[in-house]
Amino acid sequence: MNGARVALFLVALIPACDRGSAPAEGRAEPQPPEHSDERLEREVRAKLFGDPELSGSGSIVVIVDGRRVVLEGWVASVNERTLAEADAATVAGVAAVDDRLLVRPSGR
Repeated sequence: MNGARVALFLVALIPACDRGSAPAEGRAEPQPPEHSDERLEREVRAKLFGDPELSGSGSIVVIVDGRRVVLEGWVASVNERTLAEADAATVAGVAAVDDRLLVRPSGR
């Protein structure tokens, strides 16, 4: 009879150990990272291309690695380079911006 009690006790504990069950009340389920590389890239691109102060005459490539954003390509002026870097830095989730943009000389 003692063995039956132990088996019953162990069976009662199994559902509590099941990782597939719903989380206990007050505990949040794990969520995917809020700012994946793809999402950050989309948000940075939207910010850059939505900025009316950027002429659009340049070519900016956005690369995201973790929370670090790399801007590559070229812009029409030093002011646009500064604006692009500032725009990227204001996107939620961006920890650092590596500005590799080149300023294309006028007349080309």
